[in-house]
Amino acid sequence: MFEEILFKNADSKYRDFSAKLNPTIPKDEIIGVRMPALRKIANNLWKEENEKCLALMQSLPHNYYEESIMHGMFIGKLKDFDRTCEALDLYIPTIRSWSESDPLTPNVFKKHPDQLIKSGYIEKWLSDTHVYVKRFGMILLMNCCLGDSVFEERFPEMVIDSEEDYLSRNFEKPYKAPKEKSDDYYLRMMTAWYFATAIAYQKDKILPYYEKKRLEPWTHRKSIQKCMESYRVDDELCEYLRTLK
Repeated sequence: MFEEILFKNADSKYRDFSAKLNPTIPKDEIIGVRMPALRKIANNLWKEENEKCLALMQSLPHNYYEESIMHGMFIGKLKDFDRTCEALDLYIPTIRSWSESDPLTPNVFKKHPDQLIKSGYIEKWLSDTHVYVKRFGMILLMNCCLGDSVFEERFPEMVIDSEEDYLSRNFEKPYKAPKEKSDDYYLRMMTAWYFATAIAYQKDKILPYYEKKRLEPWTHRKSIQKCMESYRVDDELCEYLRTLK
C-alpha cells in the first residue's frame, strides 16, 4: 500500500536531485517524492490508516528511502516519551543518511528536554558505533539542550568524545580530511555544526573550545566556517573566530 502511494507521487527529476543529496543511499532505493508531498501523505495516512502506519514502523528495514523518512515522521507524532524512545531504538540503527537523522527531533523531546537528559538515551546513542545514530544524538543535544535551563558543560565534551570514538575505531592518527560525502564526513560535519550552533547560545562555555582548539583540526576549521555562515553568530564574534583558524 505505502509503496503504491509513494510511486504515484514520484518525480523523476527530484529523484535525481535527491540521489545527489543522499550519496550514502543507492539510487534505486530512492523513489523521488518531494518533501511537501511526503509530509502530506504521512499526515493523511496517520489519520486514516493509523494501524497500518504502526505496522510499517515494525517492518524493517524498508525497501525505499521515502518509506524510511515517513517512518521518522510517524515517530515524531508519538506523544508518549517511553514509546518514542522504544520506536527510535528500533528505527535509527537502520538509517543511512544525514537526511534521515537530521529532521528526527520528536516534539515530545522538545517539550520535555529534562526527561530526555535524565533518561540516558543521548549518552546511549552517542556511544553507538553507527555513524547516523551518533549524528542523531548530536542533533538532539543541538535541538533540545542548548537553552540556559537545560545546558550542561558535559554536553560539548560528549559530542567531542563521540566523534573521537568513531574516528579512533576507523582511522589512524593524524586523521585525514574525510572523503567528500562519506559517512565520516557527515559525522564530522555534524560535530562542526553542533559547536557553530552552541556558541550562539552558550558563548562563554563554547568559545574556549575554539580558543584551545579542542576540536579535531578539520572539524575545527569547518565549524568556524559554519559560524561564518550562521545568522546566529554576530559579526564581531565571527571576526574573532577568523583569527583562530
